[in-house]
Amino acid sequence: MERGGWLMTFLRRLAVKISNGVVRHASPGCKEWAEGLAREVAFIERDWSALGWAIGSLRVLLRNPPNPLCNAAEIARAGRLFAGSREHTPPIFFLLMVAQTFTNGLRAVFPSGQIGHLERAGFAIAAVSTAYLAVVVWMAGRMRERPEDMDDPAWIEFYRQEMVRLRDLFSGLGALFSAAIGLLFAGLVLGLDLDSILQQSGRGA
Repeated sequence: MERGGWLMTFLRRLAVKISNGVVRHASPGCKEWAEGLAREVAFIERDWSALGWAIGSLRVLLRNPPNPLCNAAEIARAGRLFAGSREHTPPIFFLLMVAQTFTNGLRAVFPSGQIGHLERAGFAIAAVSTAYLAVVVWMAGRMRERPEDMDDPAWIEFYRQEMVRLRDLFSGLGALFSAAIGLLFAGLVLGLDLDSILQQSGRGA
């Protein structure tokens, strides 16, 4: 067998082996997706392309969607777990955003030392962004009162209403969450000593 033919055969076998491994280790929610990607390997003519396709299918292993809730008892249990996680989780992220808002606001309003307009603007942007993030996180962390009736129908309705509330939050107010994070980083960058950097660059030129 020629060297090129042996290499192509090896690449094809490696592609198939990778694809089968992805199918074997994929989470239950991604099993059908992995099987579909594995079947495509057989229809790709070039062995290098097949290997690239198989390597690309490894992304399936990074996804682990939750198993579907199949009956009322599982939905009620999910509601109880949801309530328990919210009650026993300290609002660390919310408190962090509040602290950052206070710190950045002070730097913008009462600058210390020689601070230029760009830095003050940066701290102001960062303060507004962290304040917005704090509001969204606080609203997302809120929870309706736990049902006093501990039977499954009450927990199912509680869980449904909480999921609807979070969906509405992140399709409305929370939809700008990523934009606020972007503004936060932009503000932190502007909050650096940019005036001094620009002055030094001008002197160097």
